This record gives sequence, C-alpha cells and structure tokens, in this order.
Amino acid sequence: MMDCSITCGGRLVDRHSDEASLLAELLADLEAEAVRRGWPGAAVVAFRIAGDSRQIEIAPADGWALTIETLQAFRRAGKP
Repeated sequence: MMDCSITCGGRLVDRHSDEASLLAELLADLEAEAVRRGWPGAAVVAFRIAGDSRQIEIAPADGWALTIETLQAFRRAGKP
C-alpha cells in the first residue's frame, strides 16, 4: 500500500528571511522522504501560507516534479 500524501512545513525566521531557501529545503526534505518510501515520483498537490509559515503537500506521481519552478507554476495556477 502506498501513502496518500506527505506534508512538510516551516517558518520564516523573520520577515527578511529568504522564502526561496525555505521552500527549497522543504521540497528537498519531501523528496527525500518520498524516495525513502519508494514512491515512483511526486508532485505538489497543496501549498499553504499562514503568516510566516509555509506548508507543502505532495502526492505520488509518475516522475519527479519537486522544484521551485514547479511550485511557482502550481501557485500561479491558483491551486490550493
């Protein structure tokens, strides 16, 4: 049986923190966990912002799509 999704989140240390660095770290952690679980690939299915917190949720997919560029495209598409 395969997991449905994995969610990981973090907080910007202060309002001058580099959001891109935090998101890259979250995506790397998510990919590492997906690989550890034996997923064939993963894609972002949700991105949430609450104040200085960021949360990314991924689900199994065919191939890997866990990059800052794919996350930005996901956000531009207006997905939750």
